[in-house]
Amino acid sequence: QDIEDGIDKAEEITAQEPAEASVDPSSVVQEGVVGAKKSYKEGFAEATYKQNLEQLSFDESKRAKECWDNAASYDSDVEQLFTFVQVFTGKLVLTPFHCPQFA
Repeated sequence: QDIEDGIDKAEEITAQEPAEASVDPSSVVQEGVVGAKKSYKEGFAEATYKQNLEQLSFDESKRAKECWDNAASYDSDVEQLFTFVQVFTGKLVLTPFHCPQFA
Protein backbone atom coordinates (compact mmCIF):
# COMPACT_ATOMS: atom_id res chain seq x y z
CA GLN A 1 0.00 0.00 0.00
CA ASP A 2 2.80 2.44 0.87
CA ILE A 3 4.47 1.82 -2.48
CA GLU A 4 1.22 2.46 -4.34
CA ASP A 5 0.71 5.70 -2.38
CA GLY A 6 4.24 6.75 -3.26
CA ILE A 7 3.65 6.02 -6.94
CA ASP A 8 0.39 7.98 -6.87
CA LYS A 9 2.14 10.93 -5.21
CA ALA A 10 4.96 10.83 -7.78
CA GLU A 11 2.42 10.84 -10.61
CA GLU A 12 0.68 13.86 -9.06
CA ILE A 13 3.96 15.74 -8.78
CA THR A 14 5.05 14.98 -12.33
CA ALA A 15 1.63 15.99 -13.68
CA GLN A 16 1.92 19.47 -12.19
CA GLU A 17 3.02 22.38 -14.32
CA PRO A 18 6.59 23.49 -13.59
CA ALA A 19 6.90 26.75 -11.69
CA GLU A 20 7.95 29.82 -13.64
CA ALA A 21 11.45 30.84 -12.64
CA SER A 22 11.97 34.56 -12.28
CA VAL A 23 15.23 35.50 -13.99
CA ASP A 24 16.95 38.79 -13.46
CA PRO A 25 17.75 40.02 -17.00
CA SER A 26 20.95 41.69 -15.81
CA SER A 27 22.27 38.30 -14.66
CA VAL A 28 21.94 36.72 -18.11
CA VAL A 29 25.22 36.50 -20.01
CA GLN A 30 24.74 37.69 -23.55
CA GLU A 31 27.03 35.65 -25.75
CA GLY A 32 28.18 37.23 -28.96
CA VAL A 33 27.61 40.79 -27.80
CA VAL A 34 30.61 43.08 -28.27
CA GLY A 35 32.14 43.95 -24.90
CA ALA A 36 30.25 41.18 -23.07
CA LYS A 37 33.23 38.82 -22.99
CA LYS A 38 34.26 37.87 -19.49
CA SER A 39 37.57 36.60 -18.24
CA TYR A 40 37.91 32.98 -17.20
CA LYS A 41 38.11 34.09 -13.57
CA GLU A 42 34.87 36.10 -13.77
CA GLY A 43 33.06 33.28 -15.58
CA PHE A 44 34.27 30.75 -13.03
CA ALA A 45 33.20 32.98 -10.14
CA GLU A 46 29.69 33.48 -11.54
CA ALA A 47 29.31 29.77 -12.25
CA THR A 48 30.43 28.73 -8.75
CA TYR A 49 30.78 30.78 -5.59
CA LYS A 50 29.05 34.01 -6.67
CA GLN A 51 25.71 32.32 -7.29
CA ASN A 52 22.81 33.21 -5.03
CA LEU A 53 21.84 29.63 -4.23
CA GLU A 54 19.20 30.74 -1.76
CA GLN A 55 17.32 32.74 -4.40
CA LEU A 56 17.76 29.99 -7.01
CA SER A 57 16.23 27.41 -4.68
CA PHE A 58 13.36 29.76 -3.85
CA ASP A 59 12.66 30.20 -7.56
CA GLU A 60 12.69 26.45 -8.15
CA SER A 61 10.66 25.34 -5.13
CA LYS A 62 7.95 26.90 -3.02
CA ARG A 63 8.71 24.26 -0.39
CA ALA A 64 12.29 25.51 -0.03
CA LYS A 65 11.00 29.03 0.67
CA GLU A 66 8.47 27.73 3.18
CA CYS A 67 11.17 25.76 5.01
CA TRP A 68 13.45 28.79 5.07
CA ASP A 69 10.70 31.12 6.31
CA ASN A 70 9.67 28.68 9.06
CA ALA A 71 13.22 27.88 10.17
CA ALA A 72 14.17 28.59 13.75
CA SER A 73 16.31 31.66 14.24
CA TYR A 74 18.67 32.03 17.15
CA ASP A 75 20.19 35.00 18.89
CA SER A 76 23.78 35.53 17.69
CA ASP A 77 24.96 36.16 21.27
CA VAL A 78 23.59 32.77 22.33
CA GLU A 79 25.31 31.13 19.36
CA GLN A 80 28.60 32.75 20.38
CA LEU A 81 28.13 31.56 23.98
CA PHE A 82 27.56 27.97 22.85
CA THR A 83 30.65 28.15 20.64
CA PHE A 84 32.67 29.28 23.66
CA VAL A 85 31.22 26.47 25.80
CA GLN A 86 32.12 23.89 23.13
CA VAL A 87 35.71 25.10 22.89
CA PHE A 88 36.06 25.40 26.68
CA THR A 89 34.67 21.89 27.20
CA GLY A 90 37.01 20.51 24.55
CA LYS A 91 39.96 22.14 26.30
CA LEU A 92 38.90 20.57 29.62
CA VAL A 93 38.90 17.15 28.02
CA LEU A 94 42.45 17.71 26.75
CA THR A 95 43.97 18.14 30.20
CA PRO A 96 47.70 17.53 30.83
CA PHE A 97 46.76 14.18 32.37
CA HIS A 98 45.42 12.94 29.04
CA CYS A 99 47.65 14.83 26.62
CA PRO A 100 50.92 16.14 28.08
CA GLN A 101 51.69 18.12 24.92
CA PHE A 102 48.79 20.49 25.77
CA ALA A 103 50.13 21.33 29.23
